[in-house]
Amino acid sequence: ANKKMNSNQPITERINELTGEIDIVGPHGIVDLLRQCDSQIFSGWSNFPSIYDHHTISTIISFLQACSSLLLSNYVPSSTGTRPKIIMSGAGTSGRIAFQI
Repeated sequence: ANKKMNSNQPITERINELTGEIDIVGPHGIVDLLRQCDSQIFSGWSNFPSIYDHHTISTIISFLQACSSLLLSNYVPSSTGTRPKIIMSGAGTSGRIAFQI
């Protein structure tokens, strides 16, 4: 099925022209295409900024500051040595970005 790109869709749900023929390349071709797609997180995709864009970095810093504040404000020493945790997960782009943080 040939799907058109919808500008209202989140970037993570849009079709990437690099993988248009992913179903006809072999296993090594699939890995190569996915590697190229992953590199777009760092170089930017279409008219979207890279993860290194100033606004993106500022957003990540704000997120990390909020996490730090949350963890520090809820920390109560205990005999078990447990500390508060923030768990980030995702499948696809969100998971890859969470891994980078």
